Amino acid sequence: MNKTWVCVLTLLLFCFPHGGWGVPAEGAPDLDGEIAAQERARDELNKKIQQYNETAQKKAQQARSLLGRITNLQQNSKVAQQQIKLLELQSNKLQKSMMELDREIAATSRRVDSLIGELRVRVVNMYKYGAREGLNLLLSAENTHEAVVSAYLLDRLSRYDQAVIDELLSKMKDLEQGKRSLERNRVQLTTRTDELNAQREKYSSSISETNVILSGVQRDRRKAEEAAKEMEQAQQEIGRTISALLQKKKTREPEKLEKKTQSPGGAPVLAYPSLGRGSMLDWPIRGPIERPYGSNEHPVFKTKSFNSGIDIRAASGAPVKAAGPGEVLYVGWLRGFGQVVIIDHGQNISTVYAHLASARVKEHDAVQPGAVIGTVGNTGTTESYSLHFEVRVKESAKNPLNYLKKT
Repeated sequence: MNKTWVCVLTLLLFCFPHGGWGVPAEGAPDLDGEIAAQERARDELNKKIQQYNETAQKKAQQARSLLGRITNLQQNSKVAQQQIKLLELQSNKLQKSMMELDREIAATSRRVDSLIGELRVRVVNMYKYGAREGLNLLLSAENTHEAVVSAYLLDRLSRYDQAVIDELLSKMKDLEQGKRSLERNRVQLTTRTDELNAQREKYSSSISETNVILSGVQRDRRKAEEAAKEMEQAQQEIGRTISALLQKKKTREPEKLEKKTQSPGGAPVLAYPSLGRGSMLDWPIRGPIERPYGSNEHPVFKTKSFNSGIDIRAASGAPVKAAGPGEVLYVGWLRGFGQVVIIDHGQNISTVYAHLASARVKEHDAVQPGAVIGTVGNTGTTESYSLHFEVRVKESAKNPLNYLKKT
């Protein structure tokens, strides 16, 4: 009898081992970094648009003009586009989180079922052998060693039963928490989806309204001539902007301008390198010239007007590179030119990169030739994807082909 009880106790303890369980969730790509990057890009875009609008409000007539209205609509579309990217990433993260929660809930449910099965077996065994059999086992022990072994096994069995019950309660609590988290994620995903649809509608509406305005200009000769004239005024504004920025740069603290860093070889170099005298500029992007420098027909207004740079056709999102070493003078929006980056190369030479879809640099950044400063877009007064590139000597626009390396 005693040996039979010892075997039964041992069987109960080791047939239902108490250990780890659950199915580990598959590793999902971490979207937090991408979401943070898109949030920073959104905040920077909003900041630049706010700066532009504050300036435009001081020039109310320009803000109400055709180019001003187009710029405002393009800003709305860019904000919506940026928000769409962010919402899509957030929705993707929620969907992946929901998939992980589903897996965790399934694994927890399986463990709960397993624990309940173990307890059922224990109840059957307790009914079969009775609660007093443990005491009988101890009292009928033939020697002290057998009594100690029996007491140890009974204690192990009791602790095991308690551990199973505790784990079952914990897993049931985890199950409820997982279900609540899943429901919260479903609600958030519905909200994100509604916001995403609203932003897509805003983006589509801004594009449609811009196209309506441009179509109206193309049909009305008088409006087209007014728009072309306003475009020439916008070109003059670029010159004035560069002049003001260069003047502001001169008034900055001398130590900032002459700040030195160590090159890999140990020799001191200027933090803001400048173009050597007589040096030629690199092409910011390769592609056919859609519209050359000088007087020619505007691609949108279809009237003769002066082009202060060259328009280089390129694919949407193609990288735009710095044409030479220098310091980023300006990053933001300019009427008629959309998103713009201006770089000071020293020797009174500046380059302008317009119609950008995005900017990859900040004001006062030091750049080297070939550094990516933005991507090709169709902001400003252009229907196709292209880069508007200018070379300025002080305020004056020059033919870029006279400054770019020959191919």
